Amino acid sequence: MATPQSTSQRVALIAVTGMSPAIVTETVWALAHEKPAIIPDDVYVLTTSRGAADLRRELLTPRPDLQEQTIWQALRQAILGARATKDKRLTLHDPILLTTHDTTRGQPRPLEDIRTPEDNAAAAEVILDEIRRLTANDDLRLIASLAGGRKTMSALLACAISLLGRKEDRLTHVLVNEPFDHPALEPRFYFPTPQPTLHKLQTPQGTQTVTSDQAILQLADVPFVPLSYLFREQLGRSPGRFVDLVRSATQMVTETAQPITLSYDYKTYTAYFDGVAVELMNRDIPFFEFLYHRAKEGLLPYKYHEEAEKPFVEFLAQWIPKHPDVNLTHGGGLDWAKSPPGKDDFRKRLSSLRDRMHRAGIGYLVQRIFPPHGPLGIPLGQVTFEDSPTSQPKNPKKNFQVTSQKPPKRGGS
Repeated sequence: MATPQSTSQRVALIAVTGMSPAIVTETVWALAHEKPAIIPDDVYVLTTSRGAADLRRELLTPRPDLQEQTIWQALRQAILGARATKDKRLTLHDPILLTTHDTTRGQPRPLEDIRTPEDNAAAAEVILDEIRRLTANDDLRLIASLAGGRKTMSALLACAISLLGRKEDRLTHVLVNEPFDHPALEPRFYFPTPQPTLHKLQTPQGTQTVTSDQAILQLADVPFVPLSYLFREQLGRSPGRFVDLVRSATQMVTETAQPITLSYDYKTYTAYFDGVAVELMNRDIPFFEFLYHRAKEGLLPYKYHEEAEKPFVEFLAQWIPKHPDVNLTHGGGLDWAKSPPGKDDFRKRLSSLRDRMHRAGIGYLVQRIFPPHGPLGIPLGQVTFEDSPTSQPKNPKKNFQVTSQKPPKRGGS
């Protein structure tokens, strides 16, 4: 009998199953025998209509050999002991059916099996929605089992966990030694019962006899990359559909391997990141232009924010008279035209620029352009510059200087 969890965080187990609902009982039993024991509060099963019928017949039908208990009741009693009838844990919810759209009736239609690309696409959406629902609860730890169902179902579950899972979640596969995984075993094996059960298997060599206490269940953790943090921190949101989520993740991976094309329209105060417009306002305008000028001139970012205070004040002295239309007192702060900005202003402007990029749908570029922790400036190795039709500053002065040094040239003759 397992001991209760020591944490107040709820645990949910979700599994994909087909014609072998035993993977659910095997996984629960394996979790309950880990050290420390893990007993899920809720158990969810994603399956087809055929799989749901198999689950109800095998796990939820009273059996004479169990004194009219179901397999699920016997499992709960084996794990929870005498308090099983009062313990709310190990609640097996109704099967979650994988469905597709039935356009003739205008209703969802449960999938009996998954055989076509359309079936796979429909199943992916249901799986993703359930994973999204569970991972949206910060007080819930999710354990996903990919041991059952068709291989495409397992692959879709693994992909959904990678896209939406968090670092505290788990992706598992349960392994059981032969012949306990054989579908022709009589009776079928579900978990090692407290009183050993005799099982028989007909083979070409004769009848093989084993007892349930010979079963060895092992729970293998499958590593996954929790991309949900990438969506949350860099994209600012999580796309809704499975295909859009995969496309966004692919785009982010592709983008990180290529320089970002950066341009700026001085007439409309608009920055363009890979062609995506980010409109600037108020104090963000001179601050961005300052960083943009430095990067275009090949100057490295400032290692410390304090180093930028004097150069930025000198830049503003030239910039402000040419831009009387820009409000530099936005947010109730001091007027930059009268009170010199400092490092605290830089942090606020960087935060504002990041917010603008997130709202424009390119939050995934923030870490590369304006990382939360790092030097002050646009990293030269991350960008290439492209001139826009109005990419020249108003009344440019050729004698404008910024106090810093260019990076040394590599190579040479």
